[in-house]
Amino acid sequence: MSPTARRSLAVLALVAAFAAARGPIHRATFHLPVSNDDAILLLMGRHVLGGELATTLWNQPYNGALDAYLLAPLLAVVSPQAAYRLYQLLGAALLVGLVFLLARRLGGPAAG
Repeated sequence: MSPTARRSLAVLALVAAFAAARGPIHRATFHLPVSNDDAILLLMGRHVLGGELATTLWNQPYNGALDAYLLAPLLAVVSPQAAYRLYQLLGAALLVGLVFLLARRLGGPAAG
């Protein structure tokens, strides 16, 4: 098998593993209401779209406002519910990709 075919197969396996591991939970929760903490991020993102700057979470003593800035572009094009769920999916996919790259870097191609 050529290296390109092997790499393509590895990417397909990674996508399949992601879908198998995260797909059921996202399918079950996609249409559920968001929590109060998540709703604060969505409200902050909406205010960011309106030009307001945010540096700390509203009424939350932890975390920062980065999520609100990252959610703002999604809020401009889809509903708040869909924006948050898509943001979760993107974050999960990026985490799996990062772990893959780190494993490959530390343990070689077989570890990746």
